[in-house]
Amino acid sequence: VVVAGEVWAEHGLRNRSFIVETFWGQFRSTLRCNRCDMVSVSFDPFPCLSIPVAPAMDTHTTAEVLFSPLRVEAPVLRMGCRLLVSATVGDLRAWLAHTTGVPRECLLLAEVGFPAELRVLSEGDPLPKPSSDVTVVAYELATSPPFLEGLCLLAFPFRRDPMAAPPGGCPGSCVPRWVRFAVPRLLPASAFMKDETRGGGGRGSVVLARCSSGGVLDGEPVAISWKELEEALQTLPRATVGPMEVGCVAMLWRDEAAASGVVVDHPTVAQTRAWAELQQRLRGGGGPALSLPQCLSAFTTEEQLGETERWYCPSCKEHVAAFKTEQLYRLPRVAVVHLKRFQFGPDGRGKKLSRLVEYPVRGLDLSPFLCRELPKGQRALYDLFAVAHHHGGIDFGHYTATVRHANTGLWYHADDETVSLCTPAQLQPSPSAYLLFYELRGFA
Repeated sequence: VVVAGEVWAEHGLRNRSFIVETFWGQFRSTLRCNRCDMVSVSFDPFPCLSIPVAPAMDTHTTAEVLFSPLRVEAPVLRMGCRLLVSATVGDLRAWLAHTTGVPRECLLLAEVGFPAELRVLSEGDPLPKPSSDVTVVAYELATSPPFLEGLCLLAFPFRRDPMAAPPGGCPGSCVPRWVRFAVPRLLPASAFMKDETRGGGGRGSVVLARCSSGGVLDGEPVAISWKELEEALQTLPRATVGPMEVGCVAMLWRDEAAASGVVVDHPTVAQTRAWAELQQRLRGGGGPALSLPQCLSAFTTEEQLGETERWYCPSCKEHVAAFKTEQLYRLPRVAVVHLKRFQFGPDGRGKKLSRLVEYPVRGLDLSPFLCRELPKGQRALYDLFAVAHHHGGIDFGHYTATVRHANTGLWYHADDETVSLCTPAQLQPSPSAYLLFYELRGFA
């Protein structure tokens, strides 16, 4: 708060004017290194909000990953993020570490196949492509694992399903089978078993059995004791992760413990999916019109900087593809929203984007995009009083405007020297809208 105030006061000393006091606001810009997690925060004054209406799917993509906490009682979280198309597993790990608060060295990322397959992902691997057969899971590891001689157990959870047919059989005549029902958990064996018992654990029993391609255990599984487990671990499939090893076993889950197999959506999933839907609509050009709040939401969502926008990290001493977040910190009395309709490619050629963006005439609420809370009961509501339109293409064009009279409230259409009352059609949101002028409600 102090830094933001100092930056704003210094800006006012050098740029004191009616324009700055009326039209300027302040961003809270956060840059986070994707390698060392160093964070840089700045408070930058701005004269207008430049909102992209061009698809960013050529440079960015979305990824969803399941996060399996170390505590067996905690549910699995489905999380979503926005990364560069060229991002690696290391970038995904950095994002997960920041979002979950788990140190990146305590995160194991793996592709888990069906019914019981595991492939550990390396730091430099490209982002896994979405697949219905493979799930990307991030497992939280203990800093000093209390596991059996440093061995983690990747427990593939199975439970009885009377409707599951055995291999080659039919559901109506089958003996109940054990079927995989949830995401494998990377947990200490002590969470499931008690010493020298058969199936006496808190969550269920660790078993050794083969899995068929249908996700059903072949034959009737038999629970094993600690001693038998120690012997069997010598021949189990393993994956080495730093000083640790991961042994793959099947796990018979108790019915009352099945809740730990539930997957809960993290808030980032809704944000990521909304951004992906927005990009599809921007690219396709069809379907329902976009709304201004949707564009503002995408603008304030964290994204990874592209190859031409890399940030110099003072800690790493090099330019990195950092994560950037733009949030509103100080709102202007008059908010000028600039819809970025002109797009230029690497070859310098440009085009105009005539995408319809619907904007409210009254009651644009900017409160959800503020990074600090307003006083209780207060909202940042803005009312539209003018729109500047651009007609034409990238090389030519003509500007017109629709404006609301401050005293009468009537809307007028201005085209050079010709000014007339607006028709109902001229008051509707238009693909030609280029600049939107909103006044803070209650400001006179």
